Amino acid sequence: MVNPSGEPYDHLYETEHFAIHWEDWVPLGTSQRDDLADTLEESLSIQTEQLGFRRPDGIDTWQMVVVVDQLGPEIGGYAWFADCAEGWMPYMVLNLDLVLGGSDSVFLREVVAHELFHTIQAAYGLQEYFLGWDATPNRWWIEASASYHQGVVVPEGDEWLQWFSTLWSQQPWKSITTHDPTGFQYGAFVFPLSVEGELDQGWHREFWEQLEGRAGYELTDEFDTYFQTRDSSMLEQWCGFLARGAEGTWPRYDFLLGVRDLTLYAQLRNSTAEEYTALELPVDDFVEAHAERSPQSWGANYVWFGLIDAEPDQRLVMHFDGDPDVDGTAIEWAVELVAVRDGEVTARYSADPALVDGRWTAHVRLDGIDGEADGAYLIASPVTDFEGSAGWGWAAELRTGSTDELAFSEADAGRGCTKGCELSVIREGAVGLVLGSLILGSRRRRGGATVSR
Repeated sequence: MVNPSGEPYDHLYETEHFAIHWEDWVPLGTSQRDDLADTLEESLSIQTEQLGFRRPDGIDTWQMVVVVDQLGPEIGGYAWFADCAEGWMPYMVLNLDLVLGGSDSVFLREVVAHELFHTIQAAYGLQEYFLGWDATPNRWWIEASASYHQGVVVPEGDEWLQWFSTLWSQQPWKSITTHDPTGFQYGAFVFPLSVEGELDQGWHREFWEQLEGRAGYELTDEFDTYFQTRDSSMLEQWCGFLARGAEGTWPRYDFLLGVRDLTLYAQLRNSTAEEYTALELPVDDFVEAHAERSPQSWGANYVWFGLIDAEPDQRLVMHFDGDPDVDGTAIEWAVELVAVRDGEVTARYSADPALVDGRWTAHVRLDGIDGEADGAYLIASPVTDFEGSAGWGWAAELRTGSTDELAFSEADAGRGCTKGCELSVIREGAVGLVLGSLILGSRRRRGGATVSR
């Protein structure tokens, strides 16, 4: 029994697979009770019969306990597990305010899908994610996976997933493996969503099947192992994710937000490392290791170069200069380039950084920008496991002599511009003005957000 008092609840309503409990003071009407019961059974059917996931442990022998209670204003519900006669069995607690919304509440169905999926996750990884909750570095995946999954089960849900997307896009420099009080782990659902765009929805179930019954692994390694069975890799999927994240062009949704969309949502500031117009080029700048916005392991910085004001017959040339190590740990980088027009990615390029004189470097040009590109992103991400965050620098200039086709290609290492100026060279260990930390405006909080233990 999950009642803190240890006593039975005042009311019980049973369905085939669920036992709904509530106290006398909870104003749960008959129609609301029936709506909740139908939502629970429907969600179970979709997740296990249509999508093929395992059924929650014990649900074919015992009804799963579902408690309706008054939770905090930002908590839609949570799922956990309890000792049962047949072993461990999961249960759910749902917020009374959520349930009183009735069957017309899309959010109710989203929260039920999200929390019920947590009980399904326990069937695949009880030891790693639940019994080992306090120790595992993989617990971010619990919320990222469930947030992604709720959108598969309830595809008409939009407002909450839009908010979730900002939890990532406000802080893209954080490691995708982050689990912290900002809720970043919910926003990390955009990574599995990006993978869906490259593969299909079935990959998610297959990945959980790969993890089934195991513990003590590194998720990035597990992703790589799985993606190789699909003729891909963690690095390839990660680069695709970085490109989609620039403008928030994720599969299935047209309302999720990228790193430069944030001013549209609750007056947040964009989370780019820096933004320039064509009139400000050439530029040369950097972020130091361990700065607030420098990228962590499997995190990223986005630098934006606006091109609307570029003169005809010009090409954009961009240069990347990355630290070779962080506090003695050797690192490698992914460098992605994206051209954008009208909010859509129109060209993409994965650079191949090379170690030159002890620095990671890459040089890329973008031709055919006249009327074809509003701007371009230079995206840098360390793809090695390490503690802290890495430093790197960028430079860019406009050169004459562009080809007509909008396309990226490798450029030479020399730097020049059309304005008779000369760029400085980014030097190893250079000391200069560090970019001010990006202080985001207070995120608008909405009552009833799905929060799980």
